[in-house]
Amino acid sequence: MRTSRGWWWLCGVLVGALGLATSYLAAGLLRVRESPAVAVAEGVIDLTPGAVARWAIETFGTRDKQVLLIGMFVILAIVFAVLRRVARTRWWVTVIGYLLLAT
Repeated sequence: MRTSRGWWWLCGVLVGALGLATSYLAAGLLRVRESPAVAVAEGVIDLTPGAVARWAIETFGTRDKQVLLIGMFVILAIVFAVLRRVARTRWWVTVIGYLLLAT
């Protein structure tokens, strides 16, 4: 029995969202000051060259972190969908991908 590609993409996004929800739950139970996404965003900001950071602040103003978080979630949704699509033929690639994202 074959399933449509759309279901694989959707399942990938749902599994990824479940993983994110689990990380938020763990952060809440451990009383971590920041959410996992904010911690990653701050790491990205620290690694961003000064000129790019200044451009983002000038372009987006006080919403620069919101734009960064939205961009991160969009990229994650795409990565989750692609990983799940790959799982149809190479399940081990998906496992490695999720393990890399978890580190």
